[in-house]
Amino acid sequence: MATVDLMSSAERAEHRRRIKRCRGSACFTELALVMETRSTNRLESLLYPERVASSKEVPALRTGICRQWRSGKVPSDDSIARALRCSDGNANLRYWRDLPLWDLLREPSELTTQQLHDIFVHLGLEVRQILFVMTMPDAHGEFARIDLHDGDIASLRALGTLDAFVALLALAKIAYLVCNDQHHAVLTSSAFAIFANVLTKYPQLEACVDDLFLCLTASFWSCCYLGGVRPYRGRELIHAHMDALRTDPRAFCDVRIGYLEVENGRSTVSRLANYFYGVLGGSVSGH
Repeated sequence: MATVDLMSSAERAEHRRRIKRCRGSACFTELALVMETRSTNRLESLLYPERVASSKEVPALRTGICRQWRSGKVPSDDSIARALRCSDGNANLRYWRDLPLWDLLREPSELTTQQLHDIFVHLGLEVRQILFVMTMPDAHGEFARIDLHDGDIASLRALGTLDAFVALLALAKIAYLVCNDQHHAVLTSSAFAIFANVLTKYPQLEACVDDLFLCLTASFWSCCYLGGVRPYRGRELIHAHMDALRTDPRAFCDVRIGYLEVENGRSTVSRLANYFYGVLGGSVSGH
């Protein structure tokens, strides 16, 4: 059975703070990009013009709300509505505040399989075409999931989108809950392989890359499998992949090379290594 490294109470508290910082930073960056300024005072003035000083005798009533987002405070519904109005509908803070990724970063015991299934239902059409028998609910309002095969994982990985990334992580969480080591290993590997693609496409996430990488490592990538197989997923690989993507958008992360750190258990290592080559090899060569 796969085991994610356990966190102490202090590490767990810091992990939750990191998730909040990622969430708030993504929302702040979304607004900053649309309004073309990173000045927290300027952004607050745009959202809340009534707080701007009308004269020297009437001081500004700023609360530092946009600065607080970067520290982990969640934008309120009022702030989200104001951002939408002042940006002519272009600043979608609700999307970033409610992104399922933040829930997936929580510990496995905090999520049920039904909650994970609900995440799939709200992903984009490209992903739903891979995961569901039909992309629309049946007569009972239900979505029927397909049985996951290696080709489906490769198809999600080939998309390289944020929705595909979220789907891979959600599927990995399910694999962890049902003790399916092989699927968990390949799903987390596939998510790692497209993480740089997601970061380069979404500056909202690149803005919090350090905290986000630590959260993903704690929740998904710092994992030991039966027999002592521990995949290597270093931060330098992500940065190298991002640099390569800036030069050539077709660059991909070959997770097969230098991938396994072996602690013990040669038979398990061989079995999983063959599985990585078999499943990921086709998708890598197909890019």
